[in-house]
Amino acid sequence: MKIGLFTDTFYPEINGVATSCLNLQRELTRRGHEVHVYAPKCKGWEENQRENVHYLASAPLLVLKDRNFAFPTPLTSWEAEKIDFDVVHTNSEFVMGMFGHHVAEPRLRAGAHLSHRLGGLHLLHHARRGGRGRAADRPEIFPMVVQPL
Repeated sequence: MKIGLFTDTFYPEINGVATSCLNLQRELTRRGHEVHVYAPKCKGWEENQRENVHYLASAPLLVLKDRNFAFPTPLTSWEAEKIDFDVVHTNSEFVMGMFGHHVAEPRLRAGAHLSHRLGGLHLLHHARRGGRGRAADRPEIFPMVVQPL
């Protein structure tokens, strides 16, 4: 499958979300999927540039200067939409989460949104008509809460 992973933080940043996204990308690739990661440029991104990792132009957040927010451009959007993802995965409601939803919406593909919150992980699975047979017959949102151990 072609999977788009849209995240506001990715390696070489060191934090739980970046590490989780890196592990997800590696494991899905190991299993034979074509995984594209879209993330803001951050310190050290040039040395870590590799195939299917798309670092977008970015600027530091005003409050958290060590974190960047991305500026998706129309060209980046067109290139991402052209890949024709089977699944779009987002993990924030911020810039890259909205960008991932924007890329998925025109084709009404299956999507997954992973939210890290106090009290557990919350997964919202968006299954929409048109997801190449992998989506439900009608638009639905299936919440699943995974409690911490």
